[in-house]
Amino acid sequence: MSEQKNNVIVPFIIIAGMFSIFGFVTWINSVLIPFMRVVCELSEMQAYLVATASYISFIVMGMPASFLIQKLGYKKGMSLGLFLMAIGALIFIPASFDRTYSLFLTGIFVQGAGMAILQTASNPYVTILGPIESAARRISIMGICNKAAGALASIILGSALLSGINQTQDLLPTLSESEKIILLDESASSVVGPYTIMAGVLVLLSILILFAPLPNLNMGEDNEDGKEGSEENSSSNGKTSIFQFPHLWLGVLALFSYVGVEVMAIDTIAAYGISIGIDGSVASAFPSYTITGMVIGYVLGILLIPNVISQAAMLRFSMILGILLVFGVLLTDGMTSIYCVAGLGFANAIVWPAVWPLTLNKLGKFTKQGSALLVMAIAGGAVIPLIYGATFDAQKLSKVEDKVVELRSFIQTTSKTVTGFQSNDLKGISKLTDKLDSALLYSNTGNVNSEEFVKYASSAVGELNTVYNNKIGFGSDFSNSLYKKLFSNIDEKSTSYEKVKESKTVYTFASNIPNKELLPDVIDSIVNILETAKEQSDKAESKVLLANAIDEYKGVKVSAQSGDETRLQIAKASKELDEATVSIRASSEEAATFSYIVMLPFYLYILFFAVKGHKIGLDE
Repeated sequence: MSEQKNNVIVPFIIIAGMFSIFGFVTWINSVLIPFMRVVCELSEMQAYLVATASYISFIVMGMPASFLIQKLGYKKGMSLGLFLMAIGALIFIPASFDRTYSLFLTGIFVQGAGMAILQTASNPYVTILGPIESAARRISIMGICNKAAGALASIILGSALLSGINQTQDLLPTLSESEKIILLDESASSVVGPYTIMAGVLVLLSILILFAPLPNLNMGEDNEDGKEGSEENSSSNGKTSIFQFPHLWLGVLALFSYVGVEVMAIDTIAAYGISIGIDGSVASAFPSYTITGMVIGYVLGILLIPNVISQAAMLRFSMILGILLVFGVLLTDGMTSIYCVAGLGFANAIVWPAVWPLTLNKLGKFTKQGSALLVMAIAGGAVIPLIYGATFDAQKLSKVEDKVVELRSFIQTTSKTVTGFQSNDLKGISKLTDKLDSALLYSNTGNVNSEEFVKYASSAVGELNTVYNNKIGFGSDFSNSLYKKLFSNIDEKSTSYEKVKESKTVYTFASNIPNKELLPDVIDSIVNILETAKEQSDKAESKVLLANAIDEYKGVKVSAQSGDETRLQIAKASKELDEATVSIRASSEEAATFSYIVMLPFYLYILFFAVKGHKIGLDE
């Protein structure tokens, strides 16, 4: 008995190592997205192609992975997967030389392809290394290994790739084109060391796994003598195709639904918090709330399954909880709504561990193909969040259309105020009037184009801020010149540097503040921050630079308090236009909350699978 237990423990530890590799490589995306956005000069949407490239590989490689494992066997399949991941890591090196984003994405795709093979081979092991009734417990342990390795990846790769990235981002707007290229090339080269080490480790593991004491999984497949395994083959009852297993296809759809709602619960919560008015620095921590909920769910799965509750019953409970939490998001507001989204992490935790064994149950010789289909279902993480995004956009525009009469009156008032400006001494005034005219054009009653209206109304806000800031000497030229000197000459590791960064953040807020009469007070705050930085600085040169910066801010404050008629008119127009943007933001908040309703049908479907779907087509 003891020997049999040991025969299971060693393979179990090896497979836990494979799940740790999944987590490590997958969670690197959370570091790569901000890194790529800076070094490759990308938009937000372009940066998120990092995740898309990874998900697409599961669709492309799902079934080929099954056939490869069928030809090579499980251990050789794992070895090939690890080797492919090593190749993907090596592709990062030439990509870093020219900062070629498409080549970076190719490396991510190749790593994802290797991971798809590794997933297809590893998940059946967890399901079968022990009784099927406790498979969810074993997969929950794997989930903890996955998340722990992912957290480790964020720390290790984060310190290697993101160290100094904020300073780079701070300096970029102040540099010439040639200086920018040198700085970005230097930042991009930071991937070479970590990814070379990663490739070496993966190659070593791809060799070692060939000699690992993993048992042969003969789940009804042809054995070496060309004969079919008798006991396991009986579980597939002489069926000749995977299409003869309805519960398999229902399970694939359940996993597709799960991955989508899991990604939504983690990836949308920060943006949702910001959209309902929570500060970005606070909202950035929200994904960790969801992940903490998942880990708690994994631990409960380990403790309760199957001794206290069956995996199917636990899945049913989790999905009922998920449905209730979605209603909680819709019917509450503020942090209560955020906690409901985070709670979805707990509700989601048991789905992956439970769906795999319930779906692979009694597949016999078709287990490899079933596993490959489940791996392909990971693509739900790329598809379902897009449905949320499309719903969000549609809802926001619909709510704007409902308020178009009110919004149009705000724009008209602003336009009348702006028309009185003397355009010859105001830089940017022509752009502002163009934006306002376009916003009015697209808000004509009976011919409303909400998307274009929001676009032009929002950009008019930016143009109005530009006009005002240029009028008082507070524009981008002021900021770039001042902060280029400070960031270039103050030690990045000093407390003074942190204070300068803090003042830059407050400047960004001040330059976009809608109520311009509050600007002098905000400038006082910036001056106080820079005074503190000056006091903390131990270098005479830095003290001089900070003193000059303080004087420049005080000069802007004088301009901001002047009785200049044009300045006062622009300030008035800013408050008028803000009325429109406040209304648009309210529409965005309502739309962000309502859009979580798209999760309901997916939770309901997984509940159906837990209650009935996993039994369909199986013998009683």
